[in-house]
Amino acid sequence: MKKILYLLFCFLFSLTLSSFGQRVRYKDIKNEISIKNYNEKITNTRYSPVLAGAFNYLLPSSGYFYVGEPLRGACVLGGELVTGSVLAFGIVTSMTANHETGEAPKGARAVLISGFVATSLLHLWSVYDVVRIAKIKNIAYQNKQTSIMAKPDMFIVSMNDRNYRVCGITLSVNF
Repeated sequence: MKKILYLLFCFLFSLTLSSFGQRVRYKDIKNEISIKNYNEKITNTRYSPVLAGAFNYLLPSSGYFYVGEPLRGACVLGGELVTGSVLAFGIVTSMTANHETGEAPKGARAVLISGFVATSLLHLWSVYDVVRIAKIKNIAYQNKQTSIMAKPDMFIVSMNDRNYRVCGITLSVNF
């Protein structure tokens, strides 16, 4: 049990270390960067927008994991599973016919069509979205320069079996 906890701690610690430094989060930069004239602005790409779109088209939400947005990818995947379930339910209900009349139940076609439209629109939007994220992140990485940010912070320190609230300053250096 101790070995498993140790391995889990090492894994989580390595994920924490990799999230510092050059990591650019889409939600922090989406309003600051425009992708107009993208091909003229970019000289060195970190993420291929074509590859991200292809990944996302072939395997839903895999493009988000490629560009480093796994939470957004998980949310989109959940949405696609829900809309796909509605589509599957519509297919099953429209195929089951009433024994007396030989017709599908009322509203089965509406559920089928709405599931198909919702699944298709969400899938196409996610491909467009992941391509846009890849382009914005490429511009952000290209424009990123050395920066220093200081912000106030509050944390708890344990001393002599007592907890104390301590105010301080967190210093972040990005290069």
